[in-house]
Amino acid sequence: MAIDENYPSLLPAPRQSGYSIQPGEAVARTDMERGSARQRRTTLSATDEIKVQFLFSRYELSLFEGWYKHKADEGAAYFAIPLLTGMGMVTMQARFKRLEQERPLPGKLFWTVDATLEVRDRPVLSEEAIDVALSEDLEGLLSAIDAASLAVQQGLAVNSPW
Repeated sequence: MAIDENYPSLLPAPRQSGYSIQPGEAVARTDMERGSARQRRTTLSATDEIKVQFLFSRYELSLFEGWYKHKADEGAAYFAIPLLTGMGMVTMQARFKRLEQERPLPGKLFWTVDATLEVRDRPVLSEEAIDVALSEDLEGLLSAIDAASLAVQQGLAVNSPW
């Protein structure tokens, strides 16, 4: 599904304070009268919830409130937003499940906004990447990848005609 709307780049990203990820339920469990409980997959792509907290100036808050109402359709529309995951900052498809509260910070001109986002398809390592990671020296492998990436970026910057 294509996403037409982005979280405004003029607004700050969610803070780490109050940030948490609640993985969605992809398995249904049935307790049996006797014997082990039965479990079965109900979906291949569970929707996760991410609790976020934003810190806005009053001007940013007014921009956020307008964007939320008109562009995010008061939580009904999905939008693209960079969010922190185990794979780093990743742009994901999200929508507001609920805005929990907006409150001013005492004695300051800033506001905090708490919200719960519903995200689709939170990225995780592929099965092939897991197999490699479990059979290799993961720390050494990641260090080598970082070094190679840096070398490529520096080489491109030096050889760039711009």
